[in-house]
Amino acid sequence: MAGQDQNQSNIKPWDGSAVFFELRPLDGPQAPMPDKLLALLRVVWEELHCAGALILNSHWEAEAALVAEIEKRVNAEVICCGPLIPSVKCSDRTTEDSGAIQWLDLQKAGSVIYIGFGSLVTPAPEQLREIAKALIILKKPFLWSLKPVFHEHLASELACKESRGKVCSWVPQQEVLMHKSVGLVLHHGGWGATQQTLTAGKPALVWPMASDEKMAAKYLVEKGAALMMEGTGVSAERLVQAEEIVKALVDVETTCKEGAESWGRKLRISLEDGGASQIELERLANLVTKVCCS
Repeated sequence: MAGQDQNQSNIKPWDGSAVFFELRPLDGPQAPMPDKLLALLRVVWEELHCAGALILNSHWEAEAALVAEIEKRVNAEVICCGPLIPSVKCSDRTTEDSGAIQWLDLQKAGSVIYIGFGSLVTPAPEQLREIAKALIILKKPFLWSLKPVFHEHLASELACKESRGKVCSWVPQQEVLMHKSVGLVLHHGGWGATQQTLTAGKPALVWPMASDEKMAAKYLVEKGAALMMEGTGVSAERLVQAEEIVKALVDVETTCKEGAESWGRKLRISLEDGGASQIELERLANLVTKVCCS
């Protein structure tokens, strides 16, 4: 939101280093930031002096250190009104024609692995085959949201009607994640999936593919809610073998369940009337009203 006088700003001129985020693996040297992303951050940084408020799709407690750092660097109000996720109560079942929810209703509580890589990027065919092999080895029910063009790369055991899982071209992801039958998630680390999974309180194996997804993975790992698979991406460093995927999923289930459930409870409470996120939304509404009436 605009409203600050440039002369009152304490934002330092861009020097190429004033960036809040670092693109780096959990361990190891810092990776160079892509030029296009660096250029975008530069524009955002240089225009911050015009902002009267910064609206973040996050929860203040979940990113307290980052919010505190931002507040020190800008003259704007910082409003954390997230997680901004679809309400399951408002879900339109008429649009859900994949049968995913009906299938989940038939499964045991906490027994299903949900796999979803988002709508933009999908692992290479040979990697999809390794993930499919891992699911066969695990012998657990699974729900996989995967574009039809990639179905041919799955093992025949997953495609047959007798399979213990279900492969869908699309699923209502928020409703799936909140379903009692889903106990474990494998996703790409997109911010939407990250917020939805954490709010649902489900432990995750994060498989970063591009953009800020490695940072999102680190965000979940630091909360004890996930583990991250290293060496993945659009230009993957390696082919992750099925046996490693199996071990990682088992480790997530045994080490991250408590952390995920704890954060899920916090975030769901924050979305209720009187919760932290609702209070932040009221702050935002009051600020917008004030600006519009001034």
